[in-house]
Amino acid sequence: MRRTIIIVSMFALLLGGCSSYSELNKTAVIVGLGIDYDSKEKLYDVTFQAINPTEKSTSASAGRALPVVVFSSKGKTISEAARNSTERFSRKNDYSHIAIIMIGEELARKAGINYLFDVFERDGRIRVNVPLMIAKKEKAKKVMNILPSIEDPAASLESKLKNSAQLLGETSYTKIYQVIEALGSNGEDPVISGIGISGNVEQGLTKKNYEKLFYTHTQLNGLGMFKKGKLIGWIEGNKAKSVQIIKNTIKGSNLSLHCSKNQYTSLQLKNSKSKAKVVMRNNKPVITVDVRASGIIDESLCNRNISSLSGIQSFEKEASSDYGKLIRDGIAYAQDYQCDVFGFGEMLRKSNLKEWQKVQGNWEKIFPKAEVQVTVNFKIEGTSMRVQPYPF
Repeated sequence: MRRTIIIVSMFALLLGGCSSYSELNKTAVIVGLGIDYDSKEKLYDVTFQAINPTEKSTSASAGRALPVVVFSSKGKTISEAARNSTERFSRKNDYSHIAIIMIGEELARKAGINYLFDVFERDGRIRVNVPLMIAKKEKAKKVMNILPSIEDPAASLESKLKNSAQLLGETSYTKIYQVIEALGSNGEDPVISGIGISGNVEQGLTKKNYEKLFYTHTQLNGLGMFKKGKLIGWIEGNKAKSVQIIKNTIKGSNLSLHCSKNQYTSLQLKNSKSKAKVVMRNNKPVITVDVRASGIIDESLCNRNISSLSGIQSFEKEASSDYGKLIRDGIAYAQDYQCDVFGFGEMLRKSNLKEWQKVQGNWEKIFPKAEVQVTVNFKIEGTSMRVQPYPF
């Protein structure tokens, strides 16, 4: 019995302490990180968005507090800026719950992002599967601090990005490690979703935004295209969908099929699978994209008979044509920028290393000259809860 007590006591002593233990009331849980660049001072300006524990514990009757607290600091590196933040905030930063990282457009265009993620790979406290965004025409600091009507700003931004990528397909849920992989590749250029501000900016930075029916909000807008680590332009609208379609990351979207005058029928995309291939012919790349997609009619503003096979087939033909057009338009747009955001060069490297080695040093000039062939087979699988439109 005495021996048992001694053994238990020894385990208690061993387990009783933890060198990495940190009290919650002394920790700042960082949920969002904004990175800008002060070109005058040549310093990184880093914004830290931390959960406000007071707001989380306050009852509704006590009044609503701001969901987050924000502080920022500058440094010659991001890690230096993080350490300098201790002069401004009393708690120790915990980066394990970061939901979003925002990069200012000026930083992305002028300084570039080639070395920006070095600190995230070296520091085990930060996950590399955190999504990225570009503050379009704004500082990251400003966009991140627009107060939404629900949730804290970082959670709202992350949810908005995820939902839009899955339901609309014009943005991409791009994570740190995916950008790092693309930056290290000669055959693929990264894309990162852009987000701007809609409404009165000053109102959006205060609690008054909670009290407005039409409040200032952040709005996703296109994909930022990068070449040699720097933002060179934006691909938007239907053209942006082509990136997810070719990469097979598109989860959902819609097609509006023109049928008469200004009337359209809407198709909800349910499934899309593409097979892309790149071959060299006479020192010129030939890109072929074969797509199999399906969807359902979820709204019809056209007085057209869709109860017959021929009616459905006419819509399938139009859907195949429109889907193919947006893919071709997206590729052509990227070719104009000499920016292979689709990874066609990487496809050639994997399929024919010998041919790739001949062109890899000059791919950005060869890619715009590529011949593009796109074939689409779009099937309509249903008409939702109703067959005939009104007033057929």
